[in-house]
Amino acid sequence: MDDQGFIINDAHFNKIQPVFLEVIQEIKDTCCQFLRDDLHSVYIRGSIPRGIGIEGVADVDMIILVRKNPQVIDLSWRKELEVQITQQFNCISGVELSFYSEKEVINSEDFSFIGFMIQTHSVCILGEDVKLYLPKYKVSQEIVYEHLIHLRKQIEQTHEELIHNKDVDDIEDCCRWIMKIVVRAGLALT
Repeated sequence: MDDQGFIINDAHFNKIQPVFLEVIQEIKDTCCQFLRDDLHSVYIRGSIPRGIGIEGVADVDMIILVRKNPQVIDLSWRKELEVQITQQFNCISGVELSFYSEKEVINSEDFSFIGFMIQTHSVCILGEDVKLYLPKYKVSQEIVYEHLIHLRKQIEQTHEELIHNKDVDDIEDCCRWIMKIVVRAGLALT
């Protein structure tokens, strides 16, 4: 936090380790190819832009802002790209591409979780950075609530998937998934 109590964004492009740059470029190129004029900006969030991504463990989390409602844009290529990139690059454990309307993020009257993530945990890697249009954030009950609101349901879902599951890979995937959620909630508050 800064001296006024606002959360400092410690993500920066220069902190991204070289091993992840090719992955990021591939995703950027594909977004440009498919979205063209609908693409507003691309952000990477999480451990990679903070310089603490672990090769083979880190996943690539991208927030992609588009100029239209994402529901009216053909995003049928998204899941295939997430799988392809994950299989193509051994330095990552997964890819998550999330699409949001640039106008909704900027013009939100209420607390915007995506705006919060962009302002406090992300770095713009393509397009116009909207951080100047977003409020600064202090640690608050509202922020804690937004991070933890779904945690109980996610833990229950993980428990249900594991209760009779003997597949070691499934068990590891579920445990990795839920632990990343817990760690992200904690990191969001630090």
